[in-house]
Amino acid sequence: MKIITIVLLALMLVAFKQKDLPNVLIIGDSISIGYTPFVKAALKEKANVSHNLGNAKHTGNGLEKLDDWLGETKWDVIHFNWGLWDLCYRNPDSQVQGGRDKKNGILTFTIEQYKRNLEKLVSRLKLTGAQLIFATTTHVPDGEAGRIANDDKRYNKVAIEIMKRHGVKINHLNELSEGIHGEYAIGNGDVHYTPEGYKLLANPVTNMIVQCLQSESKKDKKKPNIVFILADDLGYSDVGYMSQKIRINTPNINQLASNGMIFTNAYAASPVCSPTRASILTGKYPSTLNLTCHIPGMGMEQYVTKQSKGKKLMEASFIDRLPLEELTFAEVLKEHGYSTAFMGKWHLAGEGSAKTDDGIVDPRFHPEKQGFDINIAGCAYGQPANYFSPYKNGTIIDGPEQEYLTDRLAMEACQFIEQNKERPFLLYLSTYTVHTPLQAPEQTINKNKGNKYFAMIEKLDENVGKVLTKIKALDLDNNTLVIFYSDNGGVYGNSPLRANKGSLFEGGIRVPLLFSLPGKILPGTRNDVAVTSPDLFPTLLEAVGISHGRYKDLEGVSLWPLLTQKQKNIDRAIYWHFPHHREMEKSMGAAIRIGDWKLIWEFESEELSLFNLKEDISEAVNLKDKHPNKVKNMYSKLKKWQQETQVEMPNPNPEYENE
Repeated sequence: MKIITIVLLALMLVAFKQKDLPNVLIIGDSISIGYTPFVKAALKEKANVSHNLGNAKHTGNGLEKLDDWLGETKWDVIHFNWGLWDLCYRNPDSQVQGGRDKKNGILTFTIEQYKRNLEKLVSRLKLTGAQLIFATTTHVPDGEAGRIANDDKRYNKVAIEIMKRHGVKINHLNELSEGIHGEYAIGNGDVHYTPEGYKLLANPVTNMIVQCLQSESKKDKKKPNIVFILADDLGYSDVGYMSQKIRINTPNINQLASNGMIFTNAYAASPVCSPTRASILTGKYPSTLNLTCHIPGMGMEQYVTKQSKGKKLMEASFIDRLPLEELTFAEVLKEHGYSTAFMGKWHLAGEGSAKTDDGIVDPRFHPEKQGFDINIAGCAYGQPANYFSPYKNGTIIDGPEQEYLTDRLAMEACQFIEQNKERPFLLYLSTYTVHTPLQAPEQTINKNKGNKYFAMIEKLDENVGKVLTKIKALDLDNNTLVIFYSDNGGVYGNSPLRANKGSLFEGGIRVPLLFSLPGKILPGTRNDVAVTSPDLFPTLLEAVGISHGRYKDLEGVSLWPLLTQKQKNIDRAIYWHFPHHREMEKSMGAAIRIGDWKLIWEFESEELSLFNLKEDISEAVNLKDKHPNKVKNMYSKLKKWQQETQVEMPNPNPEYENE
């Protein structure tokens, strides 16, 4: 009995020890069967190594067994070798060996199909959060029965391009195997090796896995989560921490501000919503995207004609959706293993003339086509048909009667966080609040003395609080970057700023912005540097350790050095281009800010206005006559930027000329 007990204890200790070791998965073709035993032996007591054969039965028909292989294990490293024989030459439904005519060399998969399968494979593997290593297909000799000469090199070239784009490490086994094949092949024209040959192949596999395990041990196991909260039409002074409106009730947002850094000179890239939203996602200015106005609720031609009636200039043309070819930060994060969800207002999905009653234009332009795994309530809507269920929105299931939309989105957000607490996630909570219609629960309206707008702000804050509480309850608060932002200026006053949404005055474009990440961002700090929407893309990437240098088209700059106080300022100009009419001062124009100075160029009147925002935040005094050289230099810089980015300019209105 004593001996049995000792044996059981020993087995338990071994099991416990194995459980604590990092987990390595090797997936591959028949070559990997040969080298895996040597890898296992070399990594004994260093890692738990598992192997699954990526054979034709499972890979050629859509990688159907991949999820079974991945199972429930949290993999630290996945080394995969997906052979040409498996992805290209075999048809699993065929009775012929390999599913192809070996004599004539007929492929059942083209190189385009190979690319699609490999893209699918890499995207799925990245969701595991493991470090990935791709092994190029080993050498295929010309004498191997039925193979097409140089296929290994052609297909490996394609695979290497895909891996580099996804940031996957590459094990160049093809080059090594070509050098040793003559001596260690098991026979003439055969792709397989003797044990000595497999041992040689195992060496670089083992070395690269060890490197990954060592780098993994030097950093936190889990990348920071991101919760990005974007309010709609929330003004500069519509948050309590700005101390501008005494009846504003935002204790949760105030606490979030106390926990991190607020930006007092934060701007939206446009005085209206859709352009700013596109700019946030892509890191580009709206004028570069040629998405310079909110996407209308009617046909584009009808909209431009209506807006330009009685005006000297016709509105400039603009596109009515975010093009699929534009790269979003959600796509980048998804490529790096993040689970991604979009909830709320999208308004980047197409022209209003095609919109149905439930906000559906063309699902191809919805969030799930721009890097989001989940889309709840995101469609062509610029505002909800109703804040109370039924919502008349084709991308969210109606809740109980009179369920409040802002409550519902927060509930969905909390569920997403709960479901993804073990992996890095991006939650983009894009509230419809506080856009019209002004609707809130009666109890909250009464609490705010009948003011529906203040009631909507209170409900926004209440639900921000629910999300923050969930993060804290799951012990994720020290590893979650939270951002709170608005898409343009407020509609109901932005004291002490001048004007409202739709204007190039500060009231139309200056907005709340704050960041919180304990341990990285010092609590209770503020920054007065001017920042704007395109800055969000590179900032988010740098915050989670992803290099943004490879994305050459970004027009924003990373704010991470400011947030971590490694840098005090950013020396650059910020631009706006808004060739559209609004019943608001200083619309239909362009603007530039450099340091404390801001210049507005109004297109219809051709008037230039210069303000020193440090001394005159309300833009009450036009200093253009006192500083003609500054006006000249800033106007020249603005014009040069417009030319470089090839902005769309308004044209004369022929009807106005006739009148």
